[in-house]
Amino acid sequence: MKKKLIIQRLKNLFHKIDIHPVTLIYFVLAWIGGYLKWYLSTLLIVCLHEICHLLMAYYFDFEIDKVEILPFGAYLSLNDFYFHPIREEICVVLAGPCSHLLIYGLILALSSGVYQEYLLTMNIMVFVFNLVPIYPMDGGRIIGLILQSVMDLKKALYLTLKISVFVFCILFCFSTLGSTSGMRRGSGTEAGRR
Repeated sequence: MKKKLIIQRLKNLFHKIDIHPVTLIYFVLAWIGGYLKWYLSTLLIVCLHEICHLLMAYYFDFEIDKVEILPFGAYLSLNDFYFHPIREEICVVLAGPCSHLLIYGLILALSSGVYQEYLLTMNIMVFVFNLVPIYPMDGGRIIGLILQSVMDLKKALYLTLKISVFVFCILFCFSTLGSTSGMRRGSGTEAGRR
């Protein structure tokens, strides 16, 4: 009886996974361009990350709204995040980044060559990207939860958003400086060839 109940709850859980319509367009474009294997592999890494969040949220009885698979990522929507004990919420948030250790092992065991290098690179990129302290990324949520342990929810969220905007501005400035210096170097090379 208990086993049937668990199986039924897991079926209901996976019925909450939605694929955004634009994602299907990307599937078709990747297939036409001959990159479907690479696209689906990267998307699978992101989905495994998000499924780990989902399973941890399920374990702690969070009210799960849905998991939406987007063209370049996925998003778990919880109706009652910030209303559970901070310890449980941190576990839900950390489940995603911790999943990359499992994914790393699977990549080493199941692939080889250039494909393995690509998967390992994508795994590291998804891991690092999710730890950037910009809300709603995992890094931003972790900062919010740490702040919530020392101040009320409203102030913690407000400060988290301020930190997110600050980090975003710094990253934007570095990326802008990097691209303009690259353009200057490129135009200097062209001028030297003439």
